[in-house]
Amino acid sequence: MRVVLLGATAESVDAVSDVIARTGFADSTPPVDELTVVASTLTDATVHGLRFSPDIDALTMPAAQPVPGGAVEELLAYRVDAEWFPMTERTLAAAVLRTRLLNLGYTLAQATAAMAKRFEPDFDILPLSNQAVETFAIVESTAWPVHRWLAEGRPAVEDFVLSGLDAAQAAPGVLAAIRAADLVLVCTDATPELGCEAVLSLPGIKDALEGTRAHVVALDGDRDGTDRPSGDRLGGADRVRRLLPSIRVVGSVAEAAALGEVDRRTATIWDRS
Repeated sequence: MRVVLLGATAESVDAVSDVIARTGFADSTPPVDELTVVASTLTDATVHGLRFSPDIDALTMPAAQPVPGGAVEELLAYRVDAEWFPMTERTLAAAVLRTRLLNLGYTLAQATAAMAKRFEPDFDILPLSNQAVETFAIVESTAWPVHRWLAEGRPAVEDFVLSGLDAAQAAPGVLAAIRAADLVLVCTDATPELGCEAVLSLPGIKDALEGTRAHVVALDGDRDGTDRPSGDRLGGADRVRRLLPSIRVVGSVAEAAALGEVDRRTATIWDRS
């Protein structure tokens, strides 16, 4: 069974692990043969002149503890700016290499594929988009980078602005993966304000989800009973259901996988294009 996890974030690590655990698992549910993780790029940021992709890093790197006295601590000691931006020695090193590759003319997808070899994740990783998108929270008429807003406890916000989203497109391979999948899991467990609506607004994403033969399901971000901030501006299972009325909402990866493989004999609009 071919599975796509769409819009995955740092909060999707458990869902990725749940899918990987089904690889080759022979029970009544079809085993997962191929997993493609489409990582959100909506919280990417340029800090200290370096390009950080927090969700890509969280999905591809093992968790690491801060290194006392390391480069991150030294940057904080200078008190230049962006003290609110979370980083570790490992993500700082990744940002240095990512920035170098981007400056050499490689796309984010190419840089991500090359850098993923460092830790060899058990899945294919694609960025949501090659184009840079910067997310800002408008707090008291001032645009805050979204990571500052998160670090300062999510104060009351007037709006969210995703700069660059209008010019962004799905990265190469994203639409093809959706169309070839048996199961597409749309993540809704990210920060609700930055979730599904922005992902589905990229050209071709909504059409691909409506035209694929795959079972398209939303993973309910509240499935674990965790209290989450109120507000449904750009995300949540209910929001994605309004955008895609035919989508199913499930409470777990196991429930989604139980839908099984699709019947490849059934034609879709993509077969006639």
